[in-house]
Amino acid sequence: MTPTDSIARSGRRSLVRVLAGAAVACSCLPAAASASPAVRRSAAGDALASGVLLQRVDLGRGWSAVGGQQVGTLTCPGLHVSLRGVTETGAAVSRRFSHGASGPFVSQTAFVYASPAEQGEVWDRVMTPGYSRCAAASLLSGATGRVRFQVSRRQRLSLPRVAARQAGYRVVGDAIAGSVTIPVYLDVVALGAGPVLTEISVSSFDQPVSRRLELSLARAVARRLHAPLPRLRVGG
Repeated sequence: MTPTDSIARSGRRSLVRVLAGAAVACSCLPAAASASPAVRRSAAGDALASGVLLQRVDLGRGWSAVGGQQVGTLTCPGLHVSLRGVTETGAAVSRRFSHGASGPFVSQTAFVYASPAEQGEVWDRVMTPGYSRCAAASLLSGATGRVRFQVSRRQRLSLPRVAARQAGYRVVGDAIAGSVTIPVYLDVVALGAGPVLTEISVSSFDQPVSRRLELSLARAVARRLHAPLPRLRVGG
């Protein structure tokens, strides 16, 4: 191995570690103040959100949980929508899952609203082509002093019908550290049913994650979404 090869491999390992740390759902981003819904979370609402989250068993062999996360918000400053008039009654975020040190990486966030109608309002306002800006911002937020990200393309993902409401977004870019550059992909699959809206985030480098894996995850979450749901009272 030449010194140049050694430096390149070291840089690549650094980028992989950063990508693992950046493998978070878009909902970990801050929202603009005007976009925020009323928040009246309850134990029942949080339990309902937790009930649709992926578990390690859903991912199969070779996967492990690599860390926890904090629940963020659904929107981001780059998406200028208002969620006033909507009440969020529950929220939960999965652990981050990794298929080995080099990924891919998976996480999920779920939100519960006061009624199916309110979830529909949120969906119609947020899950537009412009939502890819939040996915792009999520990727860019993983930058550190040594590693930066750049976005080259944002696009919609086509999905077979798995849920009452669904949308897919892909962000393509590069992770850069010095002279080392690795292609990076972040896919977000959003699903909605009843009062629940959830998004699955899958990040990988060099090449997009397999469609088979994404569909398997989406179908696992959709089954939970369409299971009988309890009636929730705001603030109950």
